[in-house]
Amino acid sequence: MERVQEENSVMRVLKVANTSVAVSSEQESRWPELAAASLEAVSQGVREVPTVWFRTDEGVVGSIPVSDSAEVGFADEEHPVGFLGAITHFGPEAEPTH
Repeated sequence: MERVQEENSVMRVLKVANTSVAVSSEQESRWPELAAASLEAVSQGVREVPTVWFRTDEGVVGSIPVSDSAEVGFADEEHPVGFLGAITHFGPEAEPTH
């Protein structure tokens, strides 16, 4: 799997559809909890769509869909397509304010 180096820690390249972001091992380990929380928010009527928000060091704000039909995995190519940067905020703290 492709790995990138950021500030002395190894980052994995997470590919979501046609884009990719770098995630730390801590962020990767939080994914199941964040995905479950987004599904719970939908079931409680708080959200319409289950997503996990992120912000990158390149200033990109986006969300990762939580769905069996969403293509989420790790890039194995040397130069991932649509690289958006390394995630700096992951989960509710990354969500845009209204």
